[in-house]
Amino acid sequence: MYGMYILFIILIIVGVTPTFYRLYKRINLLEGIRKLEHVD
Repeated sequence: MYGMYILFIILIIVGVTPTFYRLYKRINLLEGIRKLEHVD
């Protein structure tokens, strides 16, 4: 019973991680662009 629950959590984490990573990269790109704009 616990094994199935842990497997389900791992599946959710593996499924959601790439989306969070993409969002994180997009936020970093936006902050990088803002910093470049501030330098000029």
